[in-house]
Amino acid sequence: MNSPLVSILMPVYNTEKYLREAINSLLNQTFTDFEFVIINDGSSDNSEDIILSYHDPRIVYFKQENQGVARTLNNGLKICKGKYIRRHDADDISTPNSLKEQVEFIINHPEVGLISSRQVYITENGKISWNYGLPSDVFFGGEVFKYVKIEDITNISRSEIVHGTALFERELVINLGKYRPEFLTSEDNDLWARIFEHKKIVILNSKSYFQRLHNKSATKRYERTISFYQKLVGEFTTERSIKGSDVLMRGEPMPNPKVENIAESQKTNLTKKGKLYRSDILDYLYKIYINSMDYKLIFKSIRIVLKDGWKLKQTWKAIFFPILGKSIVKLGVRIKRIFK
Repeated sequence: MNSPLVSILMPVYNTEKYLREAINSLLNQTFTDFEFVIINDGSSDNSEDIILSYHDPRIVYFKQENQGVARTLNNGLKICKGKYIRRHDADDISTPNSLKEQVEFIINHPEVGLISSRQVYITENGKISWNYGLPSDVFFGGEVFKYVKIEDITNISRSEIVHGTALFERELVINLGKYRPEFLTSEDNDLWARIFEHKKIVILNSKSYFQRLHNKSATKRYERTISFYQKLVGEFTTERSIKGSDVLMRGEPMPNPKVENIAESQKTNLTKKGKLYRSDILDYLYKIYINSMDYKLIFKSIRIVLKDGWKLKQTWKAIFFPILGKSIVKLGVRIKRIFK
C-alpha cells in the first residue's frame, strides 16, 4: 500500500467538548489522500471514547501517558508516513477546502517548506468572529498569499503563523531536530525559525481555520512566560546566524523564566475594590464576543468586568464603545469638541 501524501497530526488532551467537531471537519476534507494520526496525550475525560467511535480507515490512533505538546508532536512525526504533515488542534475546525488549497500550493512551489493559512476565532459557543484573527488584512495588503519574513516569526508580541494551520515537509522537520521540548511555549515558532533558514514559508490569504477561544486560556494568565520564550526564539535565531548554532544545539543549559500568574498578581495588588481594569477581557476578548454576537459571553464578560472595575471610567468606556461602533463614537467625540 502506498503511503499517503499528507499525514494530519492531532494531539488530544481533554478536549471532549469540541473534539467531534474537529475530527469531522478533517474527515470531510475535499482532499482525501491523507492519514489522520490522532495521539491521545493521557486524556482523563471522554476523548478516547469519542475517537474510538469513528471507524474511518484513515484514522491511526495512539494512546500515551501525558508528555506535553512538543513531545507528543515529535512522537507523531515518527508515526506519520506522509510526505507532508498538516498540524491541527483538537478543539479547532478547518473548512472543507483548506487542505486542498495548501497541498496544491506547496506542490507547485517546491521552494516552500511550510505553508499556513489565516485563522479567525470561534467562541466556546460556536459563534464565529470574522473580523478578528491572524494574520490581519494589513499583513497581506490585498495579495492572495505572502512570503514570510523572519520578523513575522520572531516578533516578540506574536508570530503570524498559526500553529494549527501549518503544513510542512516531514523530512525537513526531522532533519532539523523536530520540535524542541525545552520551549515550554513558542515551540512552534522556534521550529518555524529553523525552517526559515532552509526554505521559504508562505501564508495563504484564506480564512480557512476557526481557532477556538477558551475561557481558561493560559495566554493571558501566563503572558510573561509566553513572552520569555518568544523572545528566546529571536535571540536563538540571531545566535545561529552569527555562530552557526544556538544554546540547545551546543548542549548548553536552557534559560528558565520566572513563572508568574499576571491576573492573580494584579488582584493581589488591589487596595480598593471596584478599581481593577480587566484588560485580559476588555482589550481583546470582549471585542471578539461583540463581533461574533455571542450574547452569552458578552453579558458574562460585562458582569465580570463590572464586578472588578465598576468605579473606573475606563471600564465603562471599554464596555460601551465596541457596542456603539466606531462611527457613533467618532460622532460623539466631534460633538463634544464643538461644545467645549
